[in-house]
Amino acid sequence: MDIFAGISQADQELLRDAKVLRMTPSLPNYKMVGGVTAGMFPEIERILTENPFQRDAMLYAVSVKNLSKFGSVIDFLLYDFFPTWRPRIRQVRGGRLPNLACVSITISEYAAIVSCLKKAADEAYTQRLNRTVHPRSWKAFRNLVLAK
Repeated sequence: MDIFAGISQADQELLRDAKVLRMTPSLPNYKMVGGVTAGMFPEIERILTENPFQRDAMLYAVSVKNLSKFGSVIDFLLYDFFPTWRPRIRQVRGGRLPNLACVSITISEYAAIVSCLKKAADEAYTQRLNRTVHPRSWKAFRNLVLAK
């Protein structure tokens, strides 16, 4: 398996030059996808599962958080970045709703969520590549993503 599959030549060179291939050895073992958001955001799921560097960067960014009550990293990101979704997520976790797929969502709301989650993934990757993400800076990371 080619560890650089799906990564641009420029990013491959940056990774080699920066020696970022040795990511933090003790990344949390959180599921990237699944949980209450399973299948809702396929583009984000693809981004976070197909690119190992993108996945590791996001795991590093969220490593300071305890995600044990969430089914996946995407569940946590939706919960954290979109407080209006918290009651719906709690309803699914509490068994009052079968899943979030049965919840009505507008096209603009869906687009805003996907855009924000892409920004979070891109920012985690960029900052990890530049070695500027520190696990204690989740609040700063979150605010930076929301400000974009």
